[in-house]
Amino acid sequence: VKNDVSKDVLLSDICIGTSAAPTYLPAHFFETKDSNGNIKSYNLADGGVAANNP
Repeated sequence: VKNDVSKDVLLSDICIGTSAAPTYLPAHFFETKDSNGNIKSYNLADGGVAANNP
């Protein structure tokens, strides 16, 4: 996080994004801004969409 400020995101955004199963909840979108003003966008959905192992 010290070397890459864009990875300094709220834990609540991470938790909501990883539990956003498309059949139950919408994908979670949020943005971060580094010290230079560059904006990084995240659009997260539950990992089970691509890698499900029942």
